Amino acid sequence: MLKSYHRRFIWLNMCIVGVVLAFILVFISIYLYNDYYDALQTTMTEVVKPLSSSSISGVERISDSKSLPKDREKKSSAASQSTSSLTSEQRSGINTVFYDADSGEITLLSKTLVFDRDILAQAVPEIVEQSDSFGVLKKYNMIYYRSGGSGDYRIAVTNTSYILEPMAQLVLLFTGIFALVMVLFYFISRRLAILAGQPLESAMEREKRFIADVSHDLKTPLTVILANGDILQSNAQATVGEQMQWIDSTQRAAHEMQRMVNELLTLSNVESPEMAVETESVDFSEVAEKSVLQMESVAYDRAIALESRLQENVQIRANQDYLQRVVDSLIENALKYEPSGGSVLVSLQAQKGYAVFTVTNPHSVIAPEDLPHIFERFYRADKARSPGESHGLGLTIAKSMTEKMNGTLRAESSKEAGTSFILRFKCG
Repeated sequence: MLKSYHRRFIWLNMCIVGVVLAFILVFISIYLYNDYYDALQTTMTEVVKPLSSSSISGVERISDSKSLPKDREKKSSAASQSTSSLTSEQRSGINTVFYDADSGEITLLSKTLVFDRDILAQAVPEIVEQSDSFGVLKKYNMIYYRSGGSGDYRIAVTNTSYILEPMAQLVLLFTGIFALVMVLFYFISRRLAILAGQPLESAMEREKRFIADVSHDLKTPLTVILANGDILQSNAQATVGEQMQWIDSTQRAAHEMQRMVNELLTLSNVESPEMAVETESVDFSEVAEKSVLQMESVAYDRAIALESRLQENVQIRANQDYLQRVVDSLIENALKYEPSGGSVLVSLQAQKGYAVFTVTNPHSVIAPEDLPHIFERFYRADKARSPGESHGLGLTIAKSMTEKMNGTLRAESSKEAGTSFILRFKCG
């Protein structure tokens, strides 16, 4: 499944980037084509612009465009010299002609021919008939620019390859860039897929562990219930009193399952995004004191000294039921893991606008490798794993409830100071 996710992630990224990059390159190509086209018009305009009536008055026009006598080449060269302000690159590939529409004479000024003389003889009259002064004659693959009027025209022509060849080179360049970028992005996408898949992989692993833990914790009481049922069925003639131990055992197992299911439902409700928690002004001091009083009997049974240092009248905004459950859970958890004869310290103080509630058991230490995971579902360090006593959901529920009330809950543990759970809310 994860490999399939990686493939979809890579190809989705490749498609998105490919489409965007292709759109950008096509846009640039269209822009450059139009720019080349406009630049060609400017170049052609500059080619014919110096050819004023004074510069062409001495030029003899000819009607036979197939041959251009040397004396006329000399005369026409005088006019062509007036275009010397243009660079050789600008003049390269462009033919300039004069056309007298009345006599039909065509005078060629260019020294090199882009088109055959016969083609020029056919194309020039058609250029004069065009409505646009600048355009393309597709049947000749010719781009033209026409200036003048009243039967006397100055015309510049060039082949469409003047634009198409550099555009073809540009397309090849862009194709190479596109291929290179896509190859590079493929490897980048693979790396991103691995990084993006890590949370999913972690979530899948947690889900597997969650199912395994739920199955493990439900398996024991279910086994007890089924075993007790078999015993009761095999001793159907026995009295209720004789079978009471099996009935009591079945009931305890059923209560254990019920408690676990209730915890799962509570956690599901708390973690639901749609679950809104109403908050109000709560006296944190009263909540903490109530919890300490309730836990004194538990501490006494376990021979643990329960000490409290609670500042009075510490007000916060919270949900009182949630807050009471979180405080009870933290104190109960501390008493559970503090060894007999030890002590648990509960403190509450207002510090810099925040209410800080701390539960410390100095003789219980959480291993460094376990500390980052203690708020995860069903997580229990091996040394603390006690089937029937804890399902590993209490701290997860406490943290989720705390975050619903816009508070924070964290844990610290060291051999020198023991373990502390620190609950923090903004005063108000």
